[in-house]
Amino acid sequence: TVECGAAYTDAGATAADTCDGTVNVTVNTSGVLTNTPGTYFVVFTAVDSPGNRQTAARTVTVIDTTAPVVTINGPYTQYLNCGLVYFELGALASDSCDSSVISAVATGDVNTSVAGTYSVSYVAIDASGNVGIAIRLVEVPYCDPFACYDWDNNAISDVLQFCLADRNGIPLVLQANGPTCQISTSSI
Repeated sequence: TVECGAAYTDAGATAADTCDGTVNVTVNTSGVLTNTPGTYFVVFTAVDSPGNRQTAARTVTVIDTTAPVVTINGPYTQYLNCGLVYFELGALASDSCDSSVISAVATGDVNTSVAGTYSVSYVAIDASGNVGIAIRLVEVPYCDPFACYDWDNNAISDVLQFCLADRNGIPLVLQANGPTCQISTSSI
């Protein structure tokens, strides 16, 4: 048994003849297609000095147990501001044994109106039934434009300043000083 795409090296064979003793054996492995799953035969042939010929065969099974590789287009974690549209970037798939696997099917919903972590799964299946999976995380931050955030996860007394827009698109500057939050409109 050999994995699809791997090199096959035969162990060889020996032959003995009552008159000639040890006889040379030729090995024919040309029928073994290691890039295609299936059952193949290696043929051994021995010929003694009077020309008597004897053949034997070894069964070689090529199997595919390797899943397709799924590669996500773009970042594996995508950050979207609340309310923005999520555009699916897709994924590509490749398989060392099945060249027909070139895309992956995306499943999962992203609701950018609700804060949270969403996952989009990409699945590719090859002809042997092996499954490759990759997952993109989509992070939608807290959706309240009037909240103060401790972005660096330090003490509550951190001084944080960052820019947001309110529901009407008016630029805001939020300043967090300890437990208080000040909001003011500003030219940005």
